[in-house]
Amino acid sequence: MAILCLSPFYMFLSTFPLVRPIERNSFLPRLTEFLLTDNEWNWRFREELAEQLLMTVGLFSPMDVRKHITPLAIALLMDKVAAVRHVALYLVTQLVHHVSIDTVLMRGLLAELAEQFAHSKRWSRRQTFALLCSRLVSEHVLPEKHFARDILPHLLDLSWDRVPNVRLAVARSLSQDILAQKYFSSGQSPHHELIMPVLKRLQVDQDRDVRYFAVVRPRLMECCGNESS
Repeated sequence: MAILCLSPFYMFLSTFPLVRPIERNSFLPRLTEFLLTDNEWNWRFREELAEQLLMTVGLFSPMDVRKHITPLAIALLMDKVAAVRHVALYLVTQLVHHVSIDTVLMRGLLAELAEQFAHSKRWSRRQTFALLCSRLVSEHVLPEKHFARDILPHLLDLSWDRVPNVRLAVARSLSQDILAQKYFSSGQSPHHELIMPVLKRLQVDQDRDVRYFAVVRPRLMECCGNESS
């Protein structure tokens, strides 16, 4: 029943003729009610909430999104259920894109994500940060120079993580997504000089899967070679 009530949420806000922007914004402070204890064990409800929020982000200003939707999105990205986190990953990616027009809001959001995930004591959240990095880069969500300044240092620090699954996610993000961008793959880039030693270290990691994902694929290796020649 809860999902049935939540499903038309986006349609109501976006198309209902009587919902003016100022009235639409009045719903924002009440969004946290969807995560009350009654729904703690209903993971499908939380998955649906993440999907509805994903469609709703564009209806609000970056400031309102940062204030009201970000806390919900972060909570969903920390969810115990993988299916909920999967949708929340898209949601947070969209949040970053939406607020990126305001540098102050964007840097504040990126700092919060780093604090909540990259520096978390829970390895699953540190892994989630690496997965988020992959999406931010591959989807070109924010300028590469901002990614390099505000996100990349935290990702590189996670290459030393004690948990193999975290190092694996870091290796895959670096080799498959970040080095796929010319901004990072160019031999003239100072970021390339930081990334390659990390990948070389991960290529001799004690974990076999980490070593596998730390290898830059031939297409990217050729690209890097052309850039540096």
